[in-house]
Amino acid sequence: MGLSGTIRRLDNGPLGPVAEVKGHLSDAFPGVSFVYEAVEPPGVAEARTRMPLLLRLWLPILGEKTRYPNYHGYFERDTGGIVEFYFEDQDPVRWIRATVVRKDGWSARQLWPIILGDRLGGRVSALLTSQISD
Repeated sequence: MGLSGTIRRLDNGPLGPVAEVKGHLSDAFPGVSFVYEAVEPPGVAEARTRMPLLLRLWLPILGEKTRYPNYHGYFERDTGGIVEFYFEDQDPVRWIRATVVRKDGWSARQLWPIILGDRLGGRVSALLTSQISD
């Protein structure tokens, strides 16, 4: 179970250049690893053609489009739990999509404000954009 949201500045201004955003995330989440995707991975388009018709119809309506190139950041706490980041490789970065996945004993609802409080230098706020579940 988890909580997803979008990290933006309060004034909707840019968060900064890609390198700076990655640096802030690395400072806030020591050990975060980033994966760069220049193009859609091989096999994804073929996998979509093999999906059931209902799922193929549902994804464009309720799913989130992944744009390329992009970065995915992954951070795992020693005590359990994962935070995943996604943002486009475009200067300046305007938003970061983040998902907190709950594991063993802590609540994503409790962790989210702690992570997004002053951890990124007070430059951003969390505007929840999808369902909250614990």
